[in-house]
Amino acid sequence: VGTTNRTHSKDYGNAISNKTKLILWVHTSNYVVRGFTRSVPLSELVALGKKHKIPIMADWGSGVLLDMNSLNLADEIPVNAIMENNPDLLTFSGDKLIGGPQSGLIIGKKKWVNTLQNNPLYRVLRCDKITIGLLEETLRSYRSDSFTKDNLSLSMLTTSRRILKNRGQRILDFQKRKKIRDLGIKLVESEVEAGSGSLPEDKIESMALSFKPKLMKITELAVGFRCGPIPVVGYTSGHTFYIDLKAVLPSQINLLAKAIDEV
Repeated sequence: VGTTNRTHSKDYGNAISNKTKLILWVHTSNYVVRGFTRSVPLSELVALGKKHKIPIMADWGSGVLLDMNSLNLADEIPVNAIMENNPDLLTFSGDKLIGGPQSGLIIGKKKWVNTLQNNPLYRVLRCDKITIGLLEETLRSYRSDSFTKDNLSLSMLTTSRRILKNRGQRILDFQKRKKIRDLGIKLVESEVEAGSGSLPEDKIESMALSFKPKLMKITELAVGFRCGPIPVVGYTSGHTFYIDLKAVLPSQINLLAKAIDEV
């Protein structure tokens, strides 16, 4: 059910049999279907599940805990709003947009959470203390007034072009004029994606260092950066090599400047 471009509640209803133990609803968090299309709202499936006494599990993909519009990011419905539809179980990632360690979170009605917890597979899949500790600190960051600073993922996603431009200029100021000429370095505006299959249509404003070297090929420059004393991974688009500053931590600015000087 749901593999065609138009899906209706009756398609799920017709597929239910005496063997059906669960109805799964999956959010398209890492892609978007456009055109002549229709999907079934979660609220309709919850009603269908209640009618047939079958639990509903919703997979919300990357998951978010707050209003992303307030951060000038794409409109992604937060977890608490999804839970208002009253699914029996909801799964989402603890990393990606939430910003924690790689993990999967399951919330919902106690009856079904306990059922999962009593399954022998839980001992194989449960997180260790380090992951739980890191996840706890991540969730605590959302209770802070400065959560965008305390949460590294949100901090990097929401850093403005103005700040990134200042960081890029610091890197250029570190370079000799000959180095800038030979590598054809410029500070340019760019657009990036959140990555990890999150916010697939959202382009986020950023700044990047572009390179058009005179004395070597783009591929040679890329290898030089990767194999240098301070490895740097950029990307190539057309005949230009880029290092996007959205992916560079403030503490790495001086290291990047040195890596460019040594390439």
